[in-house]
Amino acid sequence: MLHNGPTRANHLRRTTTRRERGAKLTQYFVESHENSLAFRLLSRFGSAKSVAAITAICTAASILLTVGAGYFFNYTQSEMIEAIAIASVVSAIISSTASFWVVRLASDLIAARKTLLRLANRDDLTQLYNRRYFAQQLERALESRTNCGQSLGILLLDVDRLKQINDALGHHAGDQVLISVADAARSAVRSDDLVARYAGDEFAVLLSPADENNALEVSARIRLLLASSMDNARRYSLEAPPTISIGVAIHIDDEPSSSLLRRADAALYEAKKSGRDTVAVAPVATKSTGTTPSPT
Repeated sequence: MLHNGPTRANHLRRTTTRRERGAKLTQYFVESHENSLAFRLLSRFGSAKSVAAITAICTAASILLTVGAGYFFNYTQSEMIEAIAIASVVSAIISSTASFWVVRLASDLIAARKTLLRLANRDDLTQLYNRRYFAQQLERALESRTNCGQSLGILLLDVDRLKQINDALGHHAGDQVLISVADAARSAVRSDDLVARYAGDEFAVLLSPADENNALEVSARIRLLLASSMDNARRYSLEAPPTISIGVAIHIDDEPSSSLLRRADAALYEAKKSGRDTVAVAPVATKSTGTTPSPT
């Protein structure tokens, strides 16, 4: 089966560029309005209460202005009452209508912001977090670890022979394999852990807190869940369920994220070199240099 690689890549590049431009425009529009009264009320009270609050504020302001005008022009008591009644009714009608549309616009902008954040932090295919978000959360986890002394671990997962699946059965089958791996990883971790799509056929898992035993247990659960996904294997004419290789690295004191990821990647390479469909644990980095000791 032939695949037009450059054409597909160019299409994805153009699509990404259009999406980035739209995201930047939406972000600018949202940020320029997020400090408005409608935004603050909507985020705190919801749509209905926000409309009522804006209407009440506008009506009260209209009444105060009417009273001030009445004293300035020496209205009689009956004229003052009539003017206040008219101002109240007219202001309530106009302000309620206007505030409804303003709050609706603010609500749409808030929804657009949530969509923007989802697009910025999520992978479209698997709905996992993306690499950028994973890197941010890893840095935060390392800072938190420094403060509370908890250990953390990294798993790097790589789908075995995904290229062969794409070449033999098409990218749709390969996409379904990626989704199956994502579902297995998501089901195997705790609620406080983080799973992300790290690259094309690679996934990353942040376990915090975790030691080597915890990391190996999670790795075993992921592989077991993936091995039991026979439905996907039959549906896409795979001879067997897809397999993954996993590299494990446990953080040590004062180790930067770059070193931790590098050790996990080296462990993943060892797992692939050992025949795939296995788990390898990275040696502990030396504290003095932050590098991995050479194997003997």
